[in-house]
Amino acid sequence: MPNRPAMQIFGQPEAPGVARTGEPSVVSRPQREVRAAMPSIPQPSAATPVTTVPQASTVESSARQLPADSTVAVTTSNLTRSKKRKLVDDAKYYIYSSMMTQEAIPSSNAKGSIIQNAINSAARDNMSVTNPKINGELSVVMATVRRLCRDYALCCIQHCYGLRLPLGQLEIEHKREHVAHLLTNHEYLKKTVFENNRWTTQPELFRAELFEDLVIDVFFLHNHPLLQHIQADNLDQLFALAAAAIYVSLKEFKEGYYTELPVSLEIWREPYVEVMALITDMRKDPEKTAQLTLLQQQMIEKGRSLRRSSQAALSAVFPVAN
Repeated sequence: MPNRPAMQIFGQPEAPGVARTGEPSVVSRPQREVRAAMPSIPQPSAATPVTTVPQASTVESSARQLPADSTVAVTTSNLTRSKKRKLVDDAKYYIYSSMMTQEAIPSSNAKGSIIQNAINSAARDNMSVTNPKINGELSVVMATVRRLCRDYALCCIQHCYGLRLPLGQLEIEHKREHVAHLLTNHEYLKKTVFENNRWTTQPELFRAELFEDLVIDVFFLHNHPLLQHIQADNLDQLFALAAAAIYVSLKEFKEGYYTELPVSLEIWREPYVEVMALITDMRKDPEKTAQLTLLQQQMIEKGRSLRRSSQAALSAVFPVAN
């Protein structure tokens, strides 16, 4: 065997009971053990301070010389469970802020930057915390909001838009045609009324019954964290998010029957962008801007009033002990 004489150079005896199989692993392990045990190569113990190792000292020295606005990558393994939990909660706060002030449904490329910026903002002492587990937990924050909106819309959409027909009538063709109509020219954002044995839509946008109910029930009565970031009574991002939820829910019936769609950015991004473009155009017109602003203020006032009433009713039924 070619490697066995090399083992005997260091005076290492053959281990008893080891078969002469010639496997490389049997030969390579003793060689490493002999080199590690040589007295001429000092091996630091686990308790040895990092500063005693020249390489670590160099890294530490260079880290101290970083500019004040630089970030140092660390892991959350150094944090306690409570501090890690607080870090995640604070990062969620910044994600919700981004959804209300920047984009409620960002592109796939921008999503990663938003999450990392949220972690950086939540981390103290100007340190950037990178941990796959934390990133994974934060990556579902936006999807959870979309799923909440979709689930609410799905419960009411057939009744609010007249998709359900009386028993004995064929619904598939009716749903297919009606959904196609609602998804054209933003008809689903308009109030739909049943007159003269048929459904008609009124011209004003964002007046649909389900749209108003979704915004008030899901966000105000649910006291969603997004509400903490409303600025100047502006609900543009919230409007586009709610509209996208209704659009996707209707699209699940486009074949005449229900087919569930994922809450992925790829599916929700398109209707969101369309509605945001629509809102942007409205904001360019002073008259339409005044109408949109008034509508949003009325929804905010109604939502907060209903929440106060619900809290008072709950307090009467379940009084808080002093």
